[in-house]
Amino acid sequence: MYRNKYYVEMKITTRLSVAFSRNEIQMLEYAKIRHNNYFMNATRRQTKNKKHISKIVTKGDTLGFYLETEYPVANSKRIGNALRMYAIMAANTGLGVYVSNQRLMKAA
Repeated sequence: MYRNKYYVEMKITTRLSVAFSRNEIQMLEYAKIRHNNYFMNATRRQTKNKKHISKIVTKGDTLGFYLETEYPVANSKRIGNALRMYAIMAANTGLGVYVSNQRLMKAA
C-alpha cells in the first residue's frame, strides 16, 4: 500500500510467555482493521503521515507489526510511536489490559 515499510516488535510485559489465544488474535485483527480504516479516511488535519498495518504476528508474549507509512518516519528509533492509534483501537476492542502506557494513549 505505502512505500515505507517497517517491522516493529513490542513485548507485552503484562502477560506470560504463552501463545495468544484465538480470541486474542481476533481482537488484535479487529483492532488492525479499525486502525487501517481510521487512516484510510483520515484527513490531513487529523494526520500528516498515513499508516497501514499489513500484518500482525505473535510470538509468545511479543507482537510483531508490519507497518507501512505514506512518508518516512522522522526518527526510526521511535517507530513504535507510529502505533499510538493502534494502542487506542486495541484498548477499545478489549485489549486494554495489554496497553499499559496510558500517557502514550493520551498523546494520541
